[in-house]
Amino acid sequence: DQDSPYKQALEYGRMTVLAQAQITTAVNQITIDPGDVVKYYDSNKKKFTQVKVKAIYIAFSDDAASSATKGKKALTEAEARAKAVKLQAALKGGADFVKLVKENSEDETSREKAGDFATLHFTDNIPDAFRAAVFALKQGEVSEPLKQPNGFYLLRAEEVTVRPLSEVRDDIFSDLKNTRSTEWLDK
Repeated sequence: DQDSPYKQALEYGRMTVLAQAQITTAVNQITIDPGDVVKYYDSNKKKFTQVKVKAIYIAFSDDAASSATKGKKALTEAEARAKAVKLQAALKGGADFVKLVKENSEDETSREKAGDFATLHFTDNIPDAFRAAVFALKQGEVSEPLKQPNGFYLLRAEEVTVRPLSEVRDDIFSDLKNTRSTEWLDK
């Protein structure tokens, strides 16, 4: 244990263990005041917004060799966009969203549920275009056609709410603790 390079390796290992112990002790001593959790919640409510959406999905395929689905010719991207814009106009004119879902949506799962798609949270891992469009909607509003790799979505905000503090308190506590731990480490 006194020969080089083993002596230096042991010293390095000892320092690593001691450094980790010091970091763990310091992080465990960080306290988060309940008032800080409430303050964070109040100043970041957008982060805790959730939107329950219904969807109409219009698929397209620009692959000429693509086979037709269920006896229908696959739409090109331009045709799918035109159909989505036409449906959006009908919805703005007061058309029944659920009826249009059942007649036009090519997403089997949401069509069977009258268009129910999901409840999206601001922090969900969704494309930025979706996030921006969905969280800009007010209850009852319909998005512009949102292009995805194989189709267009029309989304309607069924319910726009903010998750209650009781649901997100633990997440906020963890975020604040991680932020303060990182600040301590940076110092």
